[in-house]
Amino acid sequence: MKFNVVNRCKEDLSSMHGLLKSFLPFARKRMGFNKPPTIYFQSDEGNAKKLLGKTAHYDPTTMNITVYVSGRHPKDVLRSLSHELVHHGQNCRGEFSKLPDTAPGYAQNDSHLRGMEEEAYKVGNLCFRDWEDGVKSGKIRIAIPLKESLIREQEEYITVDGDTLSGIAQKQYGDSHMWPIIYLANRAQIGKDPDLIFPEMTFVIPDASEFSKLSQDEIKSIYALSSFYTKSGSGMAPTGGSRQGPALSIEETGALFPVRKEDRPSKISPYGMRSPITKLAKKYAQDGPEPNKKLYKRYSKPSLHGGIDLAIPIGTDILAPVSGKISATKPNSKSGGKIMYLKGDDNRRYEFMHLDSFVASRGDKVERGQVIAKSGNTGPSTGPHLHFQVRENGKLIDPMTLYSGGSIQSIAEWKNAEINRLLLEKFNFGDKK
Repeated sequence: MKFNVVNRCKEDLSSMHGLLKSFLPFARKRMGFNKPPTIYFQSDEGNAKKLLGKTAHYDPTTMNITVYVSGRHPKDVLRSLSHELVHHGQNCRGEFSKLPDTAPGYAQNDSHLRGMEEEAYKVGNLCFRDWEDGVKSGKIRIAIPLKESLIREQEEYITVDGDTLSGIAQKQYGDSHMWPIIYLANRAQIGKDPDLIFPEMTFVIPDASEFSKLSQDEIKSIYALSSFYTKSGSGMAPTGGSRQGPALSIEETGALFPVRKEDRPSKISPYGMRSPITKLAKKYAQDGPEPNKKLYKRYSKPSLHGGIDLAIPIGTDILAPVSGKISATKPNSKSGGKIMYLKGDDNRRYEFMHLDSFVASRGDKVERGQVIAKSGNTGPSTGPHLHFQVRENGKLIDPMTLYSGGSIQSIAEWKNAEINRLLLEKFNFGDKK
């Protein structure tokens, strides 16, 4: 039987041609259809961005199968194809005696169509799985040689507190400088800063041979993203050290940073999503007590974080970021220990938590750069640090946008964007969890 496969996509599917030559006859034998379908591989970027967009569909009148490939793993594409081939087999058996109503809810309201869907999910998935296992075991030979990375299950690594990409590379490859291939394999999850990773992230660990495929320019450009590497001649050299959190890069504009340059830690725990401050505080503010075990357990996983944490020694001067008025001081808050609020002349509210003492008092007018408090380790704190957050129109915003010149983003907007990103990622890669 000759299968008609039409490529309507921008993606490169050349690596799938040999797989299809093996899988399609396997599926025909398993499912028993006696007429060849026409299979279209279709690009649709708009559909890929929809959390509940289409993966594939079958038209029983034309016997056409359309599989959407934008942003999807090849295995997920083939799994969708296998599902639709079951529907083609049903059509060849006469199961589609009338054009089905495929409006939302058809699989719940039509018992016949529900039974057909159950067959497609069961037979389609198992057909693909049996073929895949046959290829991996060597029982089924395919028309093209597969790279090892395609026929073995990719290794995974779950990060723990204190991990860095270079440290993971050292564990996996015995060479800390091979971390760029781990970053590239997991860039969608990590983001633009390779130094910023959190506990309980699941990373794909590519084969070590992938490093040799990178050009020196590619390696150099990735090294340049990390604060662990600096320019050395025409290349990049490691600066050493380890840290948790992003490099602190401040361009003071309308708002002054809340501590002087000489007092700033070189690392912070960021706005949005943060891992525990414990190790960071112990390293950069060693004057504090050992962290409370209950608190450490509470902060042992990444959590939404409405500000930035600066690991600084107890008694560090806290500066007024802008001119304004001290609107409140709280000596014993359950959530932030000693807290101070500054209502800025810019109508934003600046909030400082875990303070050791107040220098200014409620109602005082203060100038930009004036010392208003001393940092501490009060309240539910895992180590000496300042928690600094900012509200605009009552909503928490990312404090760093005041210094970087970026667009102001509320934590609610960030949270929604992050949830959408994670859901889209799971959708694109066929993760049903």
